[in-house]
Amino acid sequence: MTDSDSDLSTITDEIKELDKEYGELKKYYQEYQEKLSEVQAMQKKCSSLANHQARKYKQLTENLKRTSSQLPNDSDDNEQQKLKKELKERGKVCTEVFDSLPRTGGALLHVIVGKVSVSLLSKAERWDYKEDYEHFKFYMTIICLLLAIFNTFLLQSSTSEILIRFFDAIMHFLLVWWYCTLVLRESILAHNGSRIRGWWVIHHYLSVVLSGILLIWPESITYQLFVVLYLQDTRLVGDTSLPICCTQWYPPYMA
Repeated sequence: MTDSDSDLSTITDEIKELDKEYGELKKYYQEYQEKLSEVQAMQKKCSSLANHQARKYKQLTENLKRTSSQLPNDSDDNEQQKLKKELKERGKVCTEVFDSLPRTGGALLHVIVGKVSVSLLSKAERWDYKEDYEHFKFYMTIICLLLAIFNTFLLQSSTSEILIRFFDAIMHFLLVWWYCTLVLRESILAHNGSRIRGWWVIHHYLSVVLSGILLIWPESITYQLFVVLYLQDTRLVGDTSLPICCTQWYPPYMA
């Protein structure tokens, strides 16, 4: 028997050893597909029921307010409060159902990623995404801060304008990418229930625009005067965005 025949026999034996596991894989994959179809059908059913319930509870709440305003002052107020409380609690349940179902994002996410679900269906997934967002923001802050220090050193020691402008463009291109990524991540977080403060979001939208202006700003005396002050501000404040807001170290959302 040649070496090739021996190798072929070994491969055949290994394939036979995997037969049982392969059969289990096909079995579990078929079950997974069936369960997935069932889950998707249940999600559609829950979404339809929750939409109908939420719409009816909203109508009933408006009717109750209108009816309460027309009742005499000596009417039973306890019954009205009981009905209001029940409608409010059921409305909260409908909101919880909506939050646990996959749904498409807002206008920004719809334009960028299309009509796909960006919902994180479990609290663990939402928490992990928040943690990943914080880690990304922290590491990028450190990288951009080090790059700003390097650019300051280069500006003071190098005589090559091409080299200075090259690393300057790298930094500003990185800032544009960073803030665009932050805007998308924050949109996903807000979509999944994070109460991100409005000033924080506006800060990042402005940073995208202003970083883009810095990236395409032509070489001139005004640019040289600005970039020196900008790099000094970056090293002192610890934030690579333009000096229009406070630093990155404050949490952008409440738990």
